[in-house]
Amino acid sequence: MTRSKSDGGKIEALPWGQDFDTGIEVIDLQHRQLVRMLNDLIGIIGVDVNLSKINMILEDLTDYAAMHFSTEEMIWHRHITNDAWERAHQAEHRSFVEKVRALRVEQGCRPPQEILEEITAFLRHWLTLHIIESDKRMAKAVLALSPDVSLERAKEIANEQMSGAAQAMADKTKIEYGQSGV
Repeated sequence: MTRSKSDGGKIEALPWGQDFDTGIEVIDLQHRQLVRMLNDLIGIIGVDVNLSKINMILEDLTDYAAMHFSTEEMIWHRHITNDAWERAHQAEHRSFVEKVRALRVEQGCRPPQEILEEITAFLRHWLTLHIIESDKRMAKAVLALSPDVSLERAKEIANEQMSGAAQAMADKTKIEYGQSGV
């Protein structure tokens, strides 16, 4: 955890770093907002939280994530149409929505703080891996495309670029969260 200078010293469980930058401005701006929302959510852990507050936060986060997923999928579809990467990315987005829905259903069965902790752990893990591994790989392929570079070659370039620092960061994150894959 780090303290954010721009937010008056507020603690950030997931600080933004260049490892999250995809190189596509609209996606990076939306990712920053998702990370901000997650940090706000984490900031209320330990505070007297009730189910209506959790529902409100989850609804805002779910709505924003849906808008963001739509933006991403539109960009990916424009450049990487009907490809296995596009379908896998869409499946990741659907799994996120399904998990958030499942967590909302569980709210009446468990204490609010327990639910909040599970939600924030899931979101921190999912956002980190999804941005660093999946979104960056897709963005690198999109940015590599040109009249002289085919989709297959752009995907190779993205994989080559991801084999370095970005892949190391994704691997480190997977280890930190005890997961071997997305």
